[in-house]
Amino acid sequence: MKKSLLTILLISILLSLFAVGCGGLGKDTIAVVNKEEISLGEYKYYLLMAKNTIIASGGEDTQEYWQTTEIEGQNAGQVVKELALKNAIELTLMAQKAVEQGADNSSEMKKKQRQLFIDQSFEGNQEDYLARISELGLTDEDVTKVVMKDYLTSCLGESLNIQAPSDVRIKEYFVDNYYAAKHILVAFSNYETDETSGNAEAYNKITEAKEKLDGGQSFETVMEEYNEDMGMPENRVYIFTKDGMPITFENAVKNIEIGNISGIVESDFGFHIIKREKPENFYEYFLNSPSRVFEGATGKQEIEAYAKQAVFSSTIEQWKEKAEVKTNESLLETIQLINE
Repeated sequence: MKKSLLTILLISILLSLFAVGCGGLGKDTIAVVNKEEISLGEYKYYLLMAKNTIIASGGEDTQEYWQTTEIEGQNAGQVVKELALKNAIELTLMAQKAVEQGADNSSEMKKKQRQLFIDQSFEGNQEDYLARISELGLTDEDVTKVVMKDYLTSCLGESLNIQAPSDVRIKEYFVDNYYAAKHILVAFSNYETDETSGNAEAYNKITEAKEKLDGGQSFETVMEEYNEDMGMPENRVYIFTKDGMPITFENAVKNIEIGNISGIVESDFGFHIIKREKPENFYEYFLNSPSRVFEGATGKQEIEAYAKQAVFSSTIEQWKEKAEVKTNESLLETIQLINE
């Protein structure tokens, strides 16, 4: 997935927990940030965004999924509600800061940003726009508020003027946050061709590969014979940071020591055997290789973006500590993720 710097900054905000209070709010107000209300309708927009993020990562938009699935030990339905609430609160806070720093929050700018959104998303068709948001249970006012906050947040990113990190900081960030791994993938034999997993044939083949490794053959030799990963990088090493690989693959890498080899690991693509490598050994290569995250960027530019994100997130944390926030927990509990 390719992301702009602004997008990656916003996504990072969703990853931190934000403890807030409640009480004394209107029945259709989900939260108040520094005396600015966030309406239920506005929250529903952020809820749709949060749901789509999880669905795009393999989730399902069903009652059963939201009620029974766990994401990193938490109920998926609760996770998506919390993501939406945190996004709504923190984007509101950032928009407020942007206005404090001189961003244009006039009614004329709101009209301009609203129209720009309609032009970009609905080819300028007002009727299609109004019909679609009505289907989603949203009002024009709800959507305009969100669109305007997106605009103000982009102004904030520019006004903060976060400086590019030094070469020393770039290497420090790489060493502290990146993983490197080789793997042997045996893909499901009928992957993407029908509804069955095809895992029996794949499992037998990966077991053969494991037996050869256990028998003393080198990882590189067995990888040459068995690997079916058609998208493997030129240097045959995946270099990635958090959420850069399928979760089962990432967790397996984290749970083995550098230089060691995993057992058999299953993902949506097939069965893997993974060897964890030392990322520093591939630092210079990574700097000049194409980024797998940002289209048209190098690995160095990718690290620069993440390092800037870390500074941005630290600034947001400082603002949050001073913010006055209240949430309507009772209203939040009544929100349904699937309309019956």
